[in-house]
Amino acid sequence: KGFDIFLDLKLHDIPNTVKKSIEGLAKLPINMLTVHISGGKLMMLSAMEALKGTDIKVFGVTTLTSLSDIDTNQIYQRTAADQVNAMLDMAEEAKIDGVVCSPHELNLVTARESLLSITPGIRLSDSDDDQIRVMTPKEAIDLGSDYLVIGRPITHAKNISEALNTIFQSIN
Repeated sequence: KGFDIFLDLKLHDIPNTVKKSIEGLAKLPINMLTVHISGGKLMMLSAMEALKGTDIKVFGVTTLTSLSDIDTNQIYQRTAADQVNAMLDMAEEAKIDGVVCSPHELNLVTARESLLSITPGIRLSDSDDDQIRVMTPKEAIDLGSDYLVIGRPITHAKNISEALNTIFQSIN
């Protein structure tokens, strides 16, 4: 149908397994895919190697938008912003194309200039779901997001066309 496809599998495994998985996925008509940066530099380098000769971009997941600072302090012993910053360092070292991060950390990504950004956690209003670090589409774009992930505000809408129009109007 001519759509660009973002394959958000968040691959996270040993380098060889990720490389072999991506070699198989590279045969699909995808434009972008995701890996977890916490899989390490060698895993990301293996991902990039698997895509040599293609136009498919690799984006690394920094810290899930469902995690609060309490969660990241418990898991990583640092705030979400500090964890994202550490993941950005590794993403740059591995020379992946970009990162997936909450809109709250976009300033850290745009300061780097070498990484594109995909921003999940996009909501039109306050939501009562598992996303913690969220913003509106307009706020995320104003902060420099290259791509927005807008799932539930569309998929859970009673009228999808109306939801898409509301999102479009909120951006303009």
